[in-house]
Amino acid sequence: MEWFPTISLSYVVSDNLTLYGNYKRSIQRPDYQSLNPFQFFLNDVTIVTGNPNLQPIILDHNVIGASFAKYFTVEAYHKIYNNNIYELPRQDNLNKILTYTPLNINKTTEFGFDFLVNFSMTKRWSVYFVTSAYHSKDESEFNGIAVTQSQWANFSNLSNDFTFLKDNSLSANLN
Repeated sequence: MEWFPTISLSYVVSDNLTLYGNYKRSIQRPDYQSLNPFQFFLNDVTIVTGNPNLQPIILDHNVIGASFAKYFTVEAYHKIYNNNIYELPRQDNLNKILTYTPLNINKTTEFGFDFLVNFSMTKRWSVYFVTSAYHSKDESEFNGIAVTQSQWANFSNLSNDFTFLKDNSLSANLN
């Protein structure tokens, strides 16, 4: 039997500062398409197939953060995925076929830092901005060979929401 607890704590330091942290352990089961063992031919040399032997992903996720001045949030997080699922290509040179199959890898570790801003420029224009710098490391073993992939990355998004007309019934979003 496994436990999947969730705990969240927050502390309001002042009207302009809230500190928080949370931990969550969860399970992510493979979807039907990933489990389906039948082959789907994309073309004469490329096949996509499922893997009925996939194991569920167990995720441990930790976050600490602070919200301040009503508009800003900063967070640091750490995630560990056990049995993470990736769709990997397998090349058969003899038959000249490439087969994409989902496989469990041993472990994925990710940590990162997020910065978020959310505010209204005017009554009809609101802005949301997020940027995340994160590091991801995948570790597994294929055919008896230990494989590690590690990289830093960034995700950033700027979203502008506009409302029009007197009753605000028309809206637009620019990302």
